[in-house]
Parts: sequence; C-alpha cells; structure tokens
Amino acid sequence: MRNTKNEKYNKSNISYRIKNREKKRIYNIEYVKKHPNYLKDWIKKHSRYYDKYNKIKNDRLRFGGNRENVLERDNWQCQKCFLTAEQHLLLFSKNISVHHIDGNKQNNSLDNLITLCVRCHRQLHILQENR
Repeated sequence: MRNTKNEKYNKSNISYRIKNREKKRIYNIEYVKKHPNYLKDWIKKHSRYYDKYNKIKNDRLRFGGNRENVLERDNWQCQKCFLTAEQHLLLFSKNISVHHIDGNKQNNSLDNLITLCVRCHRQLHILQENR
C-alpha cells in the first residue's frame, strides 16, 4: 500500500519547483531588459575565466579565431529567427551557435560562418541530413 503522505509531498514539491522556475525565468527576462548589454559585458569582464576553461582556445581551434568577429558582425543574434544572444541564453541556457555554411570545418572565412540559435541550427542540420 502506498504512503499517501509522500505522494502529497511530491505533488506539492513539484508545483513549488515549477512556480520557482517560472519566477526565475521572469526575473531573468526583466533583468536582461533592464541591462541590454549584460551578456557582452559579462564576457568581456570574465574573459580570463574563458581561457581557464579552454572555451576561447576551443573557439579559436574550431573557427580560426573568427567566432567573436562573426557574432559581432551578426549583431549577436540568429540570422534566421533574429533571436538575440541574451534571449537565447534565457531560453536554452546555452550560448548562441556559429555555423559553417558549406559544412567544411576547415573553411573558417567570415563569408562561410553564420550565427544561429540552437533551434535553427538543428533544423538546418536535419534538412542537410535528409538530402
């Protein structure tokens, strides 16, 4: 026989977590509206930590050092749906992506790189796989 006390606790705990998650999401959206350059400023301020965790080094290897240039050229937003990097971070909890247009990872010219959100990037790869 099940313990109904635990079931009630689990149900109330889940609803509490959902409410808290929604409050955090709303707070993050409001914060980004008040501070539109938050993400860019944070990256500039904490760039040494990116080196520590090899993120900048990895970007240099994958995009020939052009990732930041592409993001700035594309105004830090997806070129298909125009989702900004701040909105992307709130929705997906990930950084916005840079994509090789021709699929050749060795071709790191600025003409071959484009900024995409996770959703558009995945859709693009699904279309390419189905061809």
